[in-house]
Amino acid sequence: MLKDIKNTTKHTSVYAIGNISIKIIGFILLPIYTNEAYLSKDDFGMLAILEATAQLLTVLLSLALSTSLTRWYWDNDYKHKQKSIVFTVLAFLLFLNVPVGLVLVAKATFFSKLIFSAESFAYLLQLTFITVFFRIVNTLTMQLLQIQSKSVYYTVTNVIKLLLVLTLTVVAVTKMGRGLNGIWEASIIGEVFLLLITLPFLLKNISFSFEWTILKEMFHYSYPLVLSNLAVIALTVTDRYMLNYMSGLVATGIYSLGLRLANTLKLVLTDSVMAAVAPVRMQKLNDPDNHRFFSKILTYTSFIGIIFLLLLSLFSLEAIKVITSTTEYWKASGIIGILSFSFLFSMVRVNLTTGLTLTKQSKIMGTLTFVTAALNIALNVALIPTWGMYGAAMATLVSQLLFTILTYFTAQKAYHIPYEIRKIGLAIGLAAIIVFVGIQLEEMHVALRLAIKMSLFIGFPFLLVVVGFYEKVELETLKSILQSWRHPGKLKENLTRLIKS
Repeated sequence: MLKDIKNTTKHTSVYAIGNISIKIIGFILLPIYTNEAYLSKDDFGMLAILEATAQLLTVLLSLALSTSLTRWYWDNDYKHKQKSIVFTVLAFLLFLNVPVGLVLVAKATFFSKLIFSAESFAYLLQLTFITVFFRIVNTLTMQLLQIQSKSVYYTVTNVIKLLLVLTLTVVAVTKMGRGLNGIWEASIIGEVFLLLITLPFLLKNISFSFEWTILKEMFHYSYPLVLSNLAVIALTVTDRYMLNYMSGLVATGIYSLGLRLANTLKLVLTDSVMAAVAPVRMQKLNDPDNHRFFSKILTYTSFIGIIFLLLLSLFSLEAIKVITSTTEYWKASGIIGILSFSFLFSMVRVNLTTGLTLTKQSKIMGTLTFVTAALNIALNVALIPTWGMYGAAMATLVSQLLFTILTYFTAQKAYHIPYEIRKIGLAIGLAAIIVFVGIQLEEMHVALRLAIKMSLFIGFPFLLVVVGFYEKVELETLKSILQSWRHPGKLKENLTRLIKS
């Protein structure tokens, strides 16, 4: 099991490097996005709505076939048809999305009036629809790279694309005055570039044979996931649509800034871990130690997730003040802690779906997601009019917590895994206390405030010793790691050993 955890950690680290690069690029762009010389607060709020729309359409039009590909690719009954299965999924997605994309672009004026109550944003929506089309094709290629555990290829190509998009966006917004149009034009160029540089890999992994019978089986598995994924997106984008409707674009923009920063937890950790774990789950289906492997993956990722959460939550105000001088955006710091806990529960929930994935219980996942999405909408309606963006954040937190609890009991019933729930619960509870204390310090002098917050952050792993979070072997391993890495002169030696292990 230790070898599997090391291998998974290695791939997770590579994916994390790419995802950290995404966040760094995002942080570089935030001072531009929040500078009213380039984008107004209304523009930033509109950008949040357009991004939510792109998320929604990508999930709807991809039909969860990329997820099905992960399940079928390593199935022993179909290993000899891997390339034809990839071609089948690609051909069907193109057959569906080319005409749908053309219709959406042609009807952009209608959707502009529907979403923004004005026809003047039709071009922006056309750019969004075109981006979605290329993103769906690229998602299939990126999923295939993850399935084959080509983490370096995946990361390098994504980082190159992002650097291109960053450069084009900065030039378009700051030099050419293209505003939101420039942001989405740069996005399209980036997606086309990614498609071109990964096309040789995609072509190498297809054979021109359409597997209609297998596609029907994949549909049977994926259609509940489509509904489930739509509900997940509804769960994550409802807040922005409702804030726009009830409180306006300015409130939506401020909320979006807090969401972008809190989303670091999902992008850097959750997406990286699941990209590494997804291909391993099916390969370990019949291994005798798979239960402990899945259990420890949840424990360790939860621990790292809480560390990220504390970093984001405790220092959110200071981070936002560095990012933007527009004082109205500083209000976003108040919701980052709430949203960070939401993303933490989401990460835990994704890990807990292992049992449902292994037993192909996609309909159950869809049902749970719909129940949670309905609750989220109801909570947004109830809380936003009174609490504004805080109400939206609380609606997300409560919904994600309930979703996680329901998933745990349902997944355990389908496929029991001895997760260390008590340990994880203690760590989350302790983190909540620390974040609450940190919030009370916001009126202090900055030097004293930072000193106390840093003490709380550094002290968290040691407080876990007191509550019995670590096993004896884990404490011994941590001690060994600290001893081997504390000498700067051995950095090259340690990195070499890590890569080859």
